[in-house]
Amino acid sequence: SRARSTSILSSSVKAADIGVAMGSGTDVTKNAADMVLGGDDFSSIVRAVEEGRGVFLNVRRTIDFFLATNLAEVLAVLLATLFLWRFDFLTSTQLLWINLITDSLPVLALGVERTKNAMDRPPVRAEDILSKRALCSIAFYGVVQTALVLAVFVLGIAFWGNAVASTCAFLTLSLLELLHAFNVRSGAFNRTLLITELVGVLSTVLLAALPPLASVFGLTPLSLVQWLLVMAASLCILPAGWAW
Repeated sequence: SRARSTSILSSSVKAADIGVAMGSGTDVTKNAADMVLGGDDFSSIVRAVEEGRGVFLNVRRTIDFFLATNLAEVLAVLLATLFLWRFDFLTSTQLLWINLITDSLPVLALGVERTKNAMDRPPVRAEDILSKRALCSIAFYGVVQTALVLAVFVLGIAFWGNAVASTCAFLTLSLLELLHAFNVRSGAFNRTLLITELVGVLSTVLLAALPPLASVFGLTPLSLVQWLLVMAASLCILPAGWAW
């Protein structure tokens, strides 16, 4: 009978790892299913899985980026406070700029990444969003950024004084975080990322180059040699990513 067939079908759906019911199926079967298709096209499952994997990977990228950059900020401030306490490191206004601009802009672009060959990757569990490799990557990039910022700060103090050293450290940390986005991206062309990176870099450079803005953020004009030091240290995050 039809009732018996429906009962058997609903039982089978419940017993399946992922029970799927068609849109034209009975209400009993739909209630027992884990997934209900709006239509009767099973290919929509493939598209949904691909989209879900893309979202998962984008979430993991943004988390990796946020944790690595914030770890660098915390470690840099902590170490400077402990061992370089006689010198002014970064002001609260400068840290606010870093968190609002250099942290936020790349995340907007990483959140819309399109992952190539997402269906060729093995399935992952939700708890794998912070795997051992991800935690090692976060620690690695955080330590590298911290070392570069503190190295620039110490060199600045040794050759040009505290004011220039603080400005160089601020610019280096800002540009390091912006460029680090290229280490965590999927590898596919991302126009949004390029635009946000350009906006972030230009905004940071103008912040230090325009006297009215520089005075508000406590920044000192830099010479060509000092700018080259900042740029060289900032670009070091890219070969570090290739090595990782």
